[in-house]
Amino acid sequence: MKRMYQTNKGFITIPEATRIMVKMLKVQSEKEAQAHYQELLDKAKLGMFGAKRFGTRMYQVKRDAIIEYAEECALEERINLFNIHLVENIQDIAQSKEMIMDAKVADHLISSLQSLLIYKVIDEEAYTKMEQDIVQKWRASKAALAFSEKEDAL
Repeated sequence: MKRMYQTNKGFITIPEATRIMVKMLKVQSEKEAQAHYQELLDKAKLGMFGAKRFGTRMYQVKRDAIIEYAEECALEERINLFNIHLVENIQDIAQSKEMIMDAKVADHLISSLQSLLIYKVIDEEAYTKMEQDIVQKWRASKAALAFSEKEDAL
């Protein structure tokens, strides 16, 4: 039989907090849900999330703190979807003579940028600038290929 605890106002039990995390992170496996439960319990024992101990067996945590933590974890997961290798100066890539970009690569890069914009990893201004750089590099590559083909024909 499931135990029911009376928590303070604004507080929830660790199992309830785990259900919130699992729902917000869209966890499918029971094993991963159990890992989140254990993680929340360990952090509650350390006093995080405004945790309070109730009796000998139960911890209660602030509901708002758990929701905020779940949102941070969801954002971190979304960011980790994209394996991005950041460079210090994007102009170094844009001015590279070695990189030849065809239409297929340019299209793929732009669709990846759109995904980053949708998931709010980058803002609208950064998206516009990077899109313009990609189009400019594609045009330069197209012109360089056409020029090299003319030289080869001669």
